[in-house]
Amino acid sequence: MPIVDNISIHKNPKAFLDYILDKKKNNDMTYVTSLNLNAYDTESAVKDLKRTFEMFDTKHSFTSSAGEEKSPVRVHHYIQSFDPKDDVNPELAHAIGVEWAKKCFGENAQVIVSTHVDKGHIHNHFAVGVYDLNGKHIISNSKTLYEYRRRSDEIARAYGCSIIEKPKHKNTAKYNEWLARQSGTSWKESLQKTIDEIIMRDDILTIDDFKKELEKRHYKVRTGKYLTIKPPGKDKAVRTKRLGDGYELEDILYRIAHKDEEISRARLRELNGMQKEQGLYLQVIQVRLYKKKSKTVLYREIRENEKLLQFLSDHNISSLKQFEDLVNETHEKKTELRAKVTAVKKKTEHLKEQLDAAVDEKEKQLYKKLLDDALIESHELNVQLDEISKYSDECRDSYKLYLKNREESANEIRDEYAQQEQQLRGNTKKPTADNTVGEKADERQWKRSHH
Repeated sequence: MPIVDNISIHKNPKAFLDYILDKKKNNDMTYVTSLNLNAYDTESAVKDLKRTFEMFDTKHSFTSSAGEEKSPVRVHHYIQSFDPKDDVNPELAHAIGVEWAKKCFGENAQVIVSTHVDKGHIHNHFAVGVYDLNGKHIISNSKTLYEYRRRSDEIARAYGCSIIEKPKHKNTAKYNEWLARQSGTSWKESLQKTIDEIIMRDDILTIDDFKKELEKRHYKVRTGKYLTIKPPGKDKAVRTKRLGDGYELEDILYRIAHKDEEISRARLRELNGMQKEQGLYLQVIQVRLYKKKSKTVLYREIRENEKLLQFLSDHNISSLKQFEDLVNETHEKKTELRAKVTAVKKKTEHLKEQLDAAVDEKEKQLYKKLLDDALIESHELNVQLDEISKYSDECRDSYKLYLKNREESANEIRDEYAQQEQQLRGNTKKPTADNTVGEKADERQWKRSHH
């Protein structure tokens, strides 16, 4: 399951090249291949990349960004990670990396492929010059990254590796932060670990408990629209949403309330029909995120699906027809109210014209009273319309999420869903002739409810 990410290096790339060519990481340079340059050591690599860069970019130095208002990209850094479940050995990982580099960047590109084997997961690092030997400018953007990932998947499939069909986690770390994480000196990573540890404590029950514990540890904390934290000894604070998925204020509130625990079986047994189906779906994605650390699920989705289950429960919805009826009814009420608001608006405009045209004082008083009544009615109708619009939007969005979940549970997580449902029934016995028939009937019922 190779995952490809990209970090553009705008400053002197020497530190980056030192890192990827570290002999302790690539088995004493055993797993290093260089294309169209020498990479025996950092100095050689810098020399060859510098020569090509400065041949085609005459305005900038390869190794110095002093005095630049806007630094150009000097080297593209790509990372190709492999899932330990695929049991990819260093030789195969390196072969996949070299093949991928040739297909993506062409025969004239200057590329270093270095396979790191010092950690629990094997991964390839690529240093790619921004100009090839013919002066072709190699760019990196969302479009090229999409294509590079597609080619990585093609090669992975050919070698029998699995792939992630719909990865949702994005690489948002800047290069300096990435390098700090690799060397174990990242204060943001340290802050993440501190947040994780505090959230899981039994005495942390509210966001105020969370803030007080951070302040005890000499962190400065500010809450508002965002949660902002300044670690002790640091000049700058950081909004926790920039730490990645699971660290936005809403995520932290949710995590404090749930402590990374999936929905209980006791609660699932209390649910029926559509509510039970949604509860099982919620449990599946919770297990994926909390226990399997899947990259296909985000905390935001957990929160959204928890809200959907609560919505179904609050409205006592147990069937698709009930859900559709609610969506249609609220939409019709909103349409009716909107028509009334429009009618009263026209009425007030007409009364204003009549009031302006009135000559007799009694006539003026009459139109003024009628206009005041119409304005009060207009205000009340607009308040009602605002409320029903919000409610209608909530119904519609909940319905759309439910349909999306049905499609996903039918196509992607059907086996996990069925397994959770079977465990909920307490059916852990070995299949017999009788219960095999029952399981087949359950399977047919499941298919009917999801199509």
